[in-house]
Amino acid sequence: MKFLSHLFQGQIQRQIWFAFLGLAGLFLLTCFKIYSDLRELGTIADAINELNGVAVSVQYMAHDGNAYLLDHAEHAEEFKEHAIRLRRHWKSFRAHQAAHGGVPDSEKPLFDAIDNTTEKFITASRDLFDAYDARKKHPTGSEKPLQTAWLKADDAGNTIDAAVTSYIDIHLDEISVFKASARNGFIAAVVFLSLGGVFMTYRIGKSISTPVGQLVSAAKAFELGDFNHRADVDSRNELGVVSTAFNAMAKQVQAFNQTLEDRVRSRTRELEESRSRMEAIIQRIMDGIVIFNAKGEIDSCNPAAARVFGVKLDDMSGMTVAALIESDDGAVPPDLKLLAESGDSVEFRYGAGEDSADWIEAAAALLPLADETLLIGVFRDVSGRRRAEDEIRTLNENLEQRVAERTIQLRGANDNLQHALDNLRETQGQLVESEKMASLGGLVAGVAHEINTPLGICVTASSHLNDVSGKLAEKFKQGGMRRSDMESFLKVNDESNAIILTNLQRAANLVRSFKQVAVDQSSEERRRFGLAAYLDEVLISLRPYLKKGNHEVIVECDDSIEVDGYPGALSQIITNLVMNSLTHAYAEGVVGTLRMQAKKMEGDEIRLCYNDDGIGIPEDHIAKVFDPFFTTKRGSGGSGLGLNILYNLVTQKLGGRVKCESEPGEGATFIIKFPAQYMASSSNP
Repeated sequence: MKFLSHLFQGQIQRQIWFAFLGLAGLFLLTCFKIYSDLRELGTIADAINELNGVAVSVQYMAHDGNAYLLDHAEHAEEFKEHAIRLRRHWKSFRAHQAAHGGVPDSEKPLFDAIDNTTEKFITASRDLFDAYDARKKHPTGSEKPLQTAWLKADDAGNTIDAAVTSYIDIHLDEISVFKASARNGFIAAVVFLSLGGVFMTYRIGKSISTPVGQLVSAAKAFELGDFNHRADVDSRNELGVVSTAFNAMAKQVQAFNQTLEDRVRSRTRELEESRSRMEAIIQRIMDGIVIFNAKGEIDSCNPAAARVFGVKLDDMSGMTVAALIESDDGAVPPDLKLLAESGDSVEFRYGAGEDSADWIEAAAALLPLADETLLIGVFRDVSGRRRAEDEIRTLNENLEQRVAERTIQLRGANDNLQHALDNLRETQGQLVESEKMASLGGLVAGVAHEINTPLGICVTASSHLNDVSGKLAEKFKQGGMRRSDMESFLKVNDESNAIILTNLQRAANLVRSFKQVAVDQSSEERRRFGLAAYLDEVLISLRPYLKKGNHEVIVECDDSIEVDGYPGALSQIITNLVMNSLTHAYAEGVVGTLRMQAKKMEGDEIRLCYNDDGIGIPEDHIAKVFDPFFTTKRGSGGSGLGLNILYNLVTQKLGGRVKCESEPGEGATFIIKFPAQYMASSSNP
């Protein structure tokens, strides 16, 4: 099946094969007709041969029978054989006729006559043979039976011979007719096949030659550049497919050619624009560019080249390399070809004229073209750079001496700066200590004021008790003391003692708090303390300042929070925050609220958030609040060191960090984060 599909895969192949198969079929039909006629003719010929054999056998038997009569004994056996052969031929003829449809009705009487006569002839021949044998046994006997048998056999043989001759004559006419029919059929087949072949050849040739001609014409037009020409082939066979593919290819080539032409035009335009830009750049570039042809003559150059060499631009055309760069002082000019091959540049002294450069830096490159190789030289005036290098070289000769002098000056300046820095540090330390002492002095004054109140109450209560005791003693001396007087005295005594005890305990607590805070501020002892209780102690020492402006302080701190660190640093930090708010946050007569929130965060870190509701800090001041000596109240008692000390204590003593957040009118917030347990690696205490 694959082989057959390959044979019939094209329409032209199918047309050729169909024509061939048609002619082959016609030829086979003709051959079959001729074969049928010849077969029929052979059948008739076979029948005639069989009958002819019968006739020959009859003739031989007649001859041999006659020989019997003549007493030729040597023919006796031959007579028997002819008799047997006659019977066989007749049986073969009858079998042949039966195999080919039997005997026709028109020939049946003749066939029956031959059949009967043949049987009679065989019977007569047998009788003749028997009579002859009897005569041989009885030579003296009568010959009449022999003669009678011979006459019967001879008569039957003549009848058979006549009938066979008639049958053969009939079928010889049929043979002639069949021969003529076969000959005419063969001639007709040859003629028809010839005409069919010519017609098929013409049709197939026309179906191929015309499209091929169209394709050849289109291909020639295509070869000549006519991409609009198309092959006009109206066919559905392979040539039609080829034509369609050719037209599609031509269309694509036409489109590609149009695109290519557009690209060429666009590229040409771009090249022209690029060339124009390049020419503009070359004309305006500060370096001299000279193009030499293969003869070593100048082909073109830019105005900068004329300026470098001090030659008119028009005079440079046609000059050689040697003529262009030849120097008046006899210096050997550079070899531009060697420079182009090596890719190096070289500087050479020129000085050919007043307007020319003294020193020129030269470089070169080769530009291979289709017909020649151009040499492009680039020349730059480096006279200014060479003069600057000479000046630098001259300056460098005295550089060591100047460096030594400058080093001595710098050392002196550094010593002065170090001395000033030491003085500044000493002054800063004194200011810090002064700030601490001022804070401590304020603490002392505040605590003294706080202690004065409970002590005054104690003095008043004891004075009142003393007066009551004196009066009771006077009554006792006079003997007029009554029970009610004693009860009244005891009541006053109990009340006075309670008042004195309460206020003395209050004073003792104030003294203890003052002592702890004062010791912490004046020492650098590290200890473990409760944060909430310590904040309360610090605020007690600041109460006089807070009462002065009726400010309220709100502390939010869990009593379980403990800190292992330097309480003096924390006391100074809280004091500086409160004093900073009282100094800067509130105007005269304005009552404010100060808040402190302390929380323990993840990682054992304390977050202390302090904020007031004062006037806030301007945005441009926030970045400077921790700078030393920065203050907006310098004329009102501000030193500018409070927040700087706070920053140093947080980062160095507590090992933490501090951040300031504020908006004008919204107050200021200070967020301090430090570890609950001081770590030695955090800072240097």
